[in-house]
Amino acid sequence: MTGDDLKTLRTRLGFTQEDLAERLGVRTNTVWRWENGQRHIPEMVVRLVQYVAKEVHAEKKKKKA
Repeated sequence: MTGDDLKTLRTRLGFTQEDLAERLGVRTNTVWRWENGQRHIPEMVVRLVQYVAKEVHAEKKKKKA
């Protein structure tokens, strides 16, 4: 996952950098660095982001039902 991929997914989920940082248990500036290519996104974080995305989609489905 690239920084651009992360930013695209984050905005699609309706999260700010602060929201995503809170969900992942990291600081906001860490998310900023990942999105801007200043830091490599660890594989474990990629998996966690994908899990959070599935969780958010499931929450949205429940609200529509």
